[in-house]
Amino acid sequence: MRITKKMPSLSNVSAGSTATLDVPVGRTIDRIAFAYSGITLLQMKNIKVMVNGKTIQEYPDGVYLQKLNAYYGLTDTAGFLTLNFVRPEMANIPQRRLTGLGTANVDSFQVSFDVDAAATAPVVSATAIQSEPSNIGSIMKIKRFPMASSVSGLLEIDKIVKGNTIRAIHIFDIDAAADTKPTSLEVEMDSVKVFEASATLAAEMQKQHGRTPQADIYHCEFTLEGDFGQALLTQQAQDFRIRPTLANAGAIDVVVEYLDGLNGI
Repeated sequence: MRITKKMPSLSNVSAGSTATLDVPVGRTIDRIAFAYSGITLLQMKNIKVMVNGKTIQEYPDGVYLQKLNAYYGLTDTAGFLTLNFVRPEMANIPQRRLTGLGTANVDSFQVSFDVDAAATAPVVSATAIQSEPSNIGSIMKIKRFPMASSVSGLLEIDKIVKGNTIRAIHIFDIDAAADTKPTSLEVEMDSVKVFEASATLAAEMQKQHGRTPQADIYHCEFTLEGDFGQALLTQQAQDFRIRPTLANAGAIDVVVEYLDGLNGI
């Protein structure tokens, strides 16, 4: 049985404070929808999703989360922001529900974010879509790796945590003036190239599979057919690195989606 339930009030929803939602545990969390006013997505800073005090997902601000949602066709309208644990873009019901966040065997589940001091009169509430109780199993972890290059051209990055299984890599252009979105990307594991494509080719393949590539992000997704079995197995890899080619020097954020258990990375 699936239920839609209003969550407890968030604490400390005020300018300059850290707002926190304590999600009641027991049932499986499919998604959490936040309704907001008096605050912008950019003013929702340092979003963290925590289970038993461990951060499993992190976003610098609400815009990041909104853009990742939009890539997968999960568009948030103005005034709403959604954390999706069940993944409707996957090919069948078992895969869609694979990453539902079971909380029957966890002690705490929290979502927090810093409210920018410039927020005028922030009001935020949350509603969760929940299904039958289950223990936590495979979950989507979102990790961020800030990088920078003082020159344009090929950038070698070998600091990405391998984790268990990588579903996708998203490289954000965070230096709008410099335009640091990669023009191409190579992904190499144990000296074997497992992905190489220009930005235009990658976007074309993603569109053909119903994705919506974002203008300032290079997306590299391994599960375009909606099959987690096609994700990149990295747990046993000795060496893992990515090589984005930057048209201009500047800063980027490498955001990696992992399919993992709670006790993984």
